[in-house]
Amino acid sequence: SSQLQFQQRNGKYQPPLSWAIFVIADHGKSRDIMDYCNEIGVNGGTILKGKGAGRPSKDSAFNLEIKPEKDIVMLVTESSKAGVLKSHLEEKLELKKAGTGVLFSLPVSMATGIYRESKEGTNE
Repeated sequence: SSQLQFQQRNGKYQPPLSWAIFVIADHGKSRDIMDYCNEIGVNGGTILKGKGAGRPSKDSAFNLEIKPEKDIVMLVTESSKAGVLKSHLEEKLELKKAGTGVLFSLPVSMATGIYRESKEGTNE
């Protein structure tokens, strides 16, 4: 479900102005994730490298412990695009299949330094 939570603002429940979207996927998927975001008009993001800390698997031939490297993509998008972005990434990354990645979002109550180009071609 692409249901988004609402928060109370000025005595009324309203959606947050922005959402932070986090995607954790196998190493090497970050470029694909950013391309999928661009397909629906969400641009910019931050890519971090990480290591899986779940149950490590063992290589049966050499009895080596394998901790897979991960890409973590973080981006902030306006509330109007968050649900569409979540659904698009779920489909493109096949996130409903086990072991393909994790996507979660958090409401953004305040942010500084995020610039978006306005319709007139200037930064907001």
